[in-house]
Amino acid sequence: MPTPILQIKRIVLFLISPFIALAYMAAIPVVGFSMLMRARKAHAQGDAKAGAAK
Repeated sequence: MPTPILQIKRIVLFLISPFIALAYMAAIPVVGFSMLMRARKAHAQGDAKAGAAK
């Protein structure tokens, strides 16, 4: 038989797990979008540097 502390821990993790999943699902698009914007900014700066060198 599990101890009461272990049972409480399992219940708390069960109640928190949907929020952990939602945070993970929300973070993935944010990370992807920030990488995309960083790449676009680097590309634009590269174009500006190439134009200045001409």
